Amino acid sequence: MTQMYINQATLSMPSLIPPLLLLVSLSSTAQVFSTSTGVAGFNKKMPVENIKAINRAISVELITDKNEVTVRIPISEFEFSNRLMQSNFNNDYLESQKFPMAVFTGSLSENVNFKIADEYPVTIKGSLLLHGIRKNIELKGIVNIDKEQIVFDGGFPIRLEDFKIDPPRLGFEKISVINVNTHFELKIEQ
Repeated sequence: MTQMYINQATLSMPSLIPPLLLLVSLSSTAQVFSTSTGVAGFNKKMPVENIKAINRAISVELITDKNEVTVRIPISEFEFSNRLMQSNFNNDYLESQKFPMAVFTGSLSENVNFKIADEYPVTIKGSLLLHGIRKNIELKGIVNIDKEQIVFDGGFPIRLEDFKIDPPRLGFEKISVINVNTHFELKIEQ
């Protein structure tokens, strides 16, 4: 039988206090806010018919002490009022069977004090993985902070050709850019 001997001098209370204080201070500053019901949508006005879609199943995580944001967008969750558009979107353009998720990872450019309830204009710089292609993009918007949640409203343009998405045509007009609008209500993780 193996016996373990502990040197009582190494486990004295004074020697344990500094590491414990460090652990407590690190855990108290890092806060994670998240949601699994973030919203993103787009509405492209076209001469023949508008293209409008909304996705209410977006996962977002914000780590406040690092200003890091991760957004996961399930492609097939975009809902269109026109079923044919939805089918074309998933099968022909974004190929959601092959590329089921878009992922954005980035950082807030501004220093935001997440402990003070206020409204802040922000830019989140990062990369978007969409349709198997990764490109740098910027989300611009407003962050509203209160005691219970952080709300982000903003948007970003997507050039379809940048992500090797064959732009659809409606009538004589070819769609090349889609402006995506977002709304995320983040709650602190317990």
